Amino acid sequence: MTKPILIYFHGSPGSRKELDLIQGTAWCNDVEIFIPEPTEVPPNTATAFEHIASEIKAKYPHTKVHLVGFSLGSFVALQIAHLLGNKVESIDLISASAPLEFGNFLAKMAGRPVFELAQKSQISLKCLIKVQAILAKHFPAQLLKMLFSTATGADKALSEDQSFQLIITEILRDTFNKNPKPYLQNILAYVRPWGEIIKDIHAPTTLWHGSEDNWAPYEMAEALQNTLPNAEKIEKLLGHSHYSTLIEALPKIVMRITK
Repeated sequence: MTKPILIYFHGSPGSRKELDLIQGTAWCNDVEIFIPEPTEVPPNTATAFEHIASEIKAKYPHTKVHLVGFSLGSFVALQIAHLLGNKVESIDLISASAPLEFGNFLAKMAGRPVFELAQKSQISLKCLIKVQAILAKHFPAQLLKMLFSTATGADKALSEDQSFQLIITEILRDTFNKNPKPYLQNILAYVRPWGEIIKDIHAPTTLWHGSEDNWAPYEMAEALQNTLPNAEKIEKLLGHSHYSTLIEALPKIVMRITK
């Protein structure tokens, strides 16, 4: 029996090491997980999305795929879903980031300064990323403390766990020290209006969102549910925030698509 194909889009910052946050390996034994590598196709970010979609079509020419996007990876997942059309079997968005034009979200977002900077000045954003790269390489504990200083819900306890800290440190180094260009491109593309594509995405979609998420406020999930043509439901995880929702949701998604 052929395994279902799950295409996973990590956050920004993020990397394939996000899967290491989930303890054990049994949860993913019955599914084939493909994580597209960050692509550098400057300067047109739309071309980068087209490159990923073409890669998926070439790798799985005769198979429908399940898309899963976490955090800003949900933005990428929706871009790819729009390009793949009926090749998409289902979409799951975890701690999803909705288009900023859909609501007054920024005031509630922990990453507000980064997104506002991206809206105002690409040069200033590049300077910030260089500073983050220095911190990720030489002072990771300080960068972690900055990023999780406002952690809420179950993420607060996670942020104090040493194994979680080690994995997040690796993720930050993957993002800022190995290949920062895709991160820059995704942030710049995300803050521009892009919600018009959503009305054309018809794959069944489930939203997984923590009630205490202050990286992507819960209202973002509601906005996406109200806009996506086939958004089946929001799985609201009480007491969970951003990463804790990922850890809780992803094994359940795999269990569903492998039944």
